[in-house]
Amino acid sequence: MHDDKRPPDPSDRKRLNLDDEQDVTAMSKLFRVTRQELLDAVATTGTDIAMLEEHFRSQ
Repeated sequence: MHDDKRPPDPSDRKRLNLDDEQDVTAMSKLFRVTRQELLDAVATTGTDIAMLEEHFRSQ
């Protein structure tokens, strides 16, 4: 049985929510980049978290 009171597992997420400032801040810390670097990467790769991870890993 699924416990609906549990928050969703962040590893299950597939996309960055640009409308949520906390999400943008958390992802920039996760990738160890500035907020602007994260937004620039989103402009080229989109909001798919796996693609962003690959983008920053290749730098």
